[in-house]
Amino acid sequence: MKSYTQSIEIQAGVERVFGAYVEEINKWWPWQGKENRYTWAPEGVEPSEIHFEAREGGRYYERFADGSEYVIGQIKVYEPPHKLSFSWQGRDWPPGESLFELNFEAQGEGTLLTLTHSGFEIFGEQAEEMVQGYTMGSAEILGFFKEWLEVNAVEL
Repeated sequence: MKSYTQSIEIQAGVERVFGAYVEEINKWWPWQGKENRYTWAPEGVEPSEIHFEAREGGRYYERFADGSEYVIGQIKVYEPPHKLSFSWQGRDWPPGESLFELNFEAQGEGTLLTLTHSGFEIFGEQAEEMVQGYTMGSAEILGFFKEWLEVNAVEL
């Protein structure tokens, strides 16, 4: 299976890290990355909000300034504060979906967040190239999340 796994240590408790990832994604999501624009907004449309419907079967979606929405995926596993899994379908991807699995593990007073993104087989011969691109993007997003959370580490 074509996938990648990344881990990052965050200096905040597991409940806070899980809660911030799910409930506060709209506050920390990097709309503009160094290399990529982290939005599903169509050309010429500004991103507005990004959310999880925090329950199994809930949507993971982005709303745009014009009021339209794009459903990025659906929550497959929702086990606060330890596990979150959701499908991920890019706007112009071939049929099928990839899967994000996030595990939140207490490490002393901090948290080890491990992300696995799988399902790149849908890209056929381009799978390795897609894995490399998403590995870099995910590392940037996780770094941004860690930085935001450690500045805003007050418990919920």
